[in-house]
Amino acid sequence: MSTNEVGIRHAAQKTGCVLLAADWSKQLFDVAQMRTVRYPLPEGNIADDTAAGFQAKIKDGITALRDGFSPMHQSLPGYPSNVDPFKATVMRNQLAELAAFQTKIRAVRAAPRGERMRRAQDLIASEGNPPTSDFVESTAMSKSPALEGVGLRV
Repeated sequence: MSTNEVGIRHAAQKTGCVLLAADWSKQLFDVAQMRTVRYPLPEGNIADDTAAGFQAKIKDGITALRDGFSPMHQSLPGYPSNVDPFKATVMRNQLAELAAFQTKIRAVRAAPRGERMRRAQDLIASEGNPPTSDFVESTAMSKSPALEGVGLRV
């Protein structure tokens, strides 16, 4: 499942979207901070013993997470039909800032190996103090590991 599909599911459903992943898998940055039920898959294929362990592990995990609000509904109260326009505008602006920052990170990663450390330090120096807003401080976004991971936690 792509990160776009996960986003659509989280926007479409207030609850019930539970991510599953093998315990050895590495999630993409976009979904790594989301609650995920991990299951054992040691041999890469599903043998009978593995299936039994898998079923036990995911059943409890799904039960625990299925009623949690999706990130979209949690971050934007009233979504989709009763959203405060101010909060939606602030969120849109912050997502644009995040996208611009991620572009700068990609530029650092794409730089020649000998320049990466200097460019990373320059990026930290220029972007180390993100803007703050009442909306971010009052929502789940202020506690987002994704924003913290790219230096935008307030």
